[in-house]
Amino acid sequence: LIGEYIFISLIGVIPLGLYGILTGAGVLYYILMILAIILLPILPVLVISMITMIIMSFAKLTKNRNRFQLIASLVLLVIIIALSLSLSGVKEDISNAELAQMIVEANGMLGLLKGYIPTIDYLTNALTTDSALVAFIEIFKTIGITAIGFIIYMLIAQKVYFKGLIGNLFGGGAKKNNKEVNQKRYNNSKLYKSYVGKEFKGLIRNPVFFMQCLLPAILIPVLMTAVIFAGFSGNSTEMEEISKEIGTLQTDSFMMICVVLGIIQFFTMFIYISITAISRDGDNAVFIKYVPVSLYKQYIYKITPNIIMNVITSLITLGIAEYILHLPVITLIGILLVSTIIGILQSILMIIIDLKRPKLKWESEYAVAKQNFNLIFPMLFSMVVIGILVGAVLLLQNINAYIGLTILGILFTIITILMNRYLFIKQNELAEKIM
Repeated sequence: LIGEYIFISLIGVIPLGLYGILTGAGVLYYILMILAIILLPILPVLVISMITMIIMSFAKLTKNRNRFQLIASLVLLVIIIALSLSLSGVKEDISNAELAQMIVEANGMLGLLKGYIPTIDYLTNALTTDSALVAFIEIFKTIGITAIGFIIYMLIAQKVYFKGLIGNLFGGGAKKNNKEVNQKRYNNSKLYKSYVGKEFKGLIRNPVFFMQCLLPAILIPVLMTAVIFAGFSGNSTEMEEISKEIGTLQTDSFMMICVVLGIIQFFTMFIYISITAISRDGDNAVFIKYVPVSLYKQYIYKITPNIIMNVITSLITLGIAEYILHLPVITLIGILLVSTIIGILQSILMIIIDLKRPKLKWESEYAVAKQNFNLIFPMLFSMVVIGILVGAVLLLQNINAYIGLTILGILFTIITILMNRYLFIKQNELAEKIM
């Protein structure tokens, strides 16, 4: 819930505040806005928690707990994607007038969701009404529905939580150890391959780390693109009009390049590999101090998967951007290079933060991948980079696209070199909290 509040504060407060300023809202609006931010995530978190507890209660019936968690998570993910696509494609034969009306209405799209999360509709009405009485009635409705949800949550939790917890911790048969060792394979293995391979295997084999740290790099850009295209798939007229509008844009301008870079940064803020690189090892993290490999090298090996997933996210985004905007190949290569430099910078900064604030004492992987305040830093980093891109567009409005891209590349390269130098010089000091 705290994580949801942080996320809403970062992406929701400014738009809601601007809405209040542009509509000339009074003090009451801002009080209601704060109440709405406090109330909004509670019911969804309760619903998700109930679903999780119910799924957990089946874990002890399986022979392989990790495999069950992974399959259950993927099945739930498929259901969420299917719901997203079905909601996006609602009423495919919608007319232009109806579409315009939905866009104009403050709660047009949210009207589709109120059947699933009714508090969204109540809070929207509270923030858009001119009547203080109606606003307070909607707030009390929200509080009432949330209270009912909490009561149901507690009743279900008393029945299934401990049952599911025991099944989650102790369910499944014993894992067979394969004692056969291919000596030749290990003799021929390169050090960096062993380390990077170990990091990837740890991420893939652990369902929590796989779902929370690795999968978002691929899933989020694909899912968001699928939802957007599904929303227009039934309306060829709208797609033609959008294509015409895109055709009038100068797609290889510096502003468009910064927009694409900003979108990449938005997607990569959900990659939590580097920010948990040390914490994922838990009590075993101290092992890095006792192997005959420099700490700096081990840090670099640990962040390599984060850099690779950043590149994959960039490639997916650039593929979509090329399909929509038809960007020149040289522009795509330039954006990829700059986004890769930013990805390296992000990876270095995040492992520095994880070294300074490691979460090594944990009982469950969820404590590292979800209940970890450090996860806010990738988001903050992306917000800062997006702010730099916006500032660059404002300061360099008429600059040649490739000159502007080169300036950005040089700027982020210098910062990356400095941070890498810091990681190298302070490699021993940074490991002091690992014990």
